[in-house]
Amino acid sequence: MASTATNLPPPGAHAPQLAPGKLDLKYLFCALLVDGTLVEQTHDDIHPTQPGRNAFYSLLEVDADGNPREHEADGRIYCRSDIVLFQLECAGTRYLVDLRDGHFEVQHTAGRNRMLGSHFYLGFPPHTAHLRPFYFRRRRHHANVSGTVQSDLSVHVDSVIETSQECEYHFGWETEDRKHRAEIILV
Repeated sequence: MASTATNLPPPGAHAPQLAPGKLDLKYLFCALLVDGTLVEQTHDDIHPTQPGRNAFYSLLEVDADGNPREHEADGRIYCRSDIVLFQLECAGTRYLVDLRDGHFEVQHTAGRNRMLGSHFYLGFPPHTAHLRPFYFRRRRHHANVSGTVQSDLSVHVDSVIETSQECEYHFGWETEDRKHRAEIILV
């Protein structure tokens, strides 16, 4: 899961509608820390040393007891302050946010071991602000529901059959005070 690297590895793309059952991760995250450590998510999405935790736990700021630190105002969990780059990748495409200046990049494979892309801003952070990444997935389940209307006009549900799932990936940067934010949504 954690390794040392001088740059981030390959790619991110479009998440398809997923078959029923277990969520298959289309995009995997990768983060580069200030010290050069590379933190990578695998398809298993498990933390290598913390049983019961997912891979993202490695990127959270935690207290001495290992509990994620929560923001005083809204209770949302803080990401570590030493993350420099955060990306989602899949199948030759990479979506990246650079936390040093807040720019985003979309890159794709262009030949052997070469990435091409463009860099852009969705918003400009305040000049002296320290940026932290944010990331979450929104999962939707689609189902067919059949039921019978009873004599008292209530409905008895006969069956619920899941037909598919889909997952949105949200990521970007926000300031420590959470007053400024820029976000990309991948579906």
